[in-house]
Amino acid sequence: MIAAGSIKANPVPTDAVLHPAAGTLAKRVRVVVDESSRGKFAPSRVVIVTKRCGRLERAVSLVPGTPENPLSSRDFRAKLVDCFGSGPQPMSLTAAERMMARVEGLADMTSMARFFDGGAARLARRSQSPQQQIATGGKSVAITIGPLEGAIGAEVIGFDMSKPMDEATFRAIEGAWNRYSVLVFRDQKISPEQQIAFSKRFGALEEHVLYQYLHPEHPEIFVVSNVVDENGRHVGAYDAGRYWHTDLSYMALPSRGSVLYAIEIPHDDIGNPLGDTLWSSTAAAYDGLSSAMKTRIAGLKAEFSLENRHKKLVADGDAKATLDETHKMKAPPVVHEVVRLHPVTGRKCIYVNEGQTARILDVSEQESGELLTQLWHEATREDYVYRHK
Repeated sequence: MIAAGSIKANPVPTDAVLHPAAGTLAKRVRVVVDESSRGKFAPSRVVIVTKRCGRLERAVSLVPGTPENPLSSRDFRAKLVDCFGSGPQPMSLTAAERMMARVEGLADMTSMARFFDGGAARLARRSQSPQQQIATGGKSVAITIGPLEGAIGAEVIGFDMSKPMDEATFRAIEGAWNRYSVLVFRDQKISPEQQIAFSKRFGALEEHVLYQYLHPEHPEIFVVSNVVDENGRHVGAYDAGRYWHTDLSYMALPSRGSVLYAIEIPHDDIGNPLGDTLWSSTAAAYDGLSSAMKTRIAGLKAEFSLENRHKKLVADGDAKATLDETHKMKAPPVVHEVVRLHPVTGRKCIYVNEGQTARILDVSEQESGELLTQLWHEATREDYVYRHK
């Protein structure tokens, strides 16, 4: 829960506070303004009281909710993000960040109402979930693995990646990874050697085909960075998140997964972090397809190509995009099923992706383009996405 200290405030009637489009949400949210400083340009305090999330308090320069300044869904969302980010927060920082990310991504009042009616309650239940006891070196170490809000992802709490991992802990983490697809380990401090040791527990490591971005001392590590050295050379892949993609899906044997470790995060002038990373559950996306679409794509195959990604970059005006003959030799075009099965759970997923899929085979070019566009859209719907801040 987020709770703010009490302030002298009088409730403003709902119909005078919220924009008419907010009728559904008005049943669940109440806005209170501090009457002692109310005025057209006077600073004020706004308190947003939700059915599940508690009290959120934030200073505002113009009192929202007056007839002259009705609180639209866009304004309301922005105020909530501010409250989660910098109001008094008895809620843990990780939970607040998680909820803030969800609120920031909500597109309309209906989605917001649905979130506050049940989403926060689910979050509260997770925070009270029993911890999983893992035996480590003769001692009992408690880790908590709880699902994130949405269709994908879980957070692992109480685990130190810099230390050796025993078999019981590994099995718990691997099981959660198979189930949730994305695992978040916050506040880790690890060396390249420790990152490699952790990663190797999940299988043999490979060297990325884009060799120019490999770690100079540890080629198992692929560097992602927008930093340029003194010679004007990018020290890492500067365009890694340009398009939605599945890592190395353009290889005949795609990677099992990736371990992404954030070392330096850019911030804006007032300290807000930039460069969110997003994951989407293509398994949930497949489940959400119509029966007709599932029948239509069953058995179809598609061509995946690193060269196709390079062509997209060039077409989008990236004059620095590089693809040499070594890249082409190591990663020639390959064919994969449009719908693939998870090797452990057996769950079906949409495998084609915007960045690395060139075309669907055995259909016309027009049908391929239309079908890919539709599948990409379905695979990245907001309901299926986790946004990591």
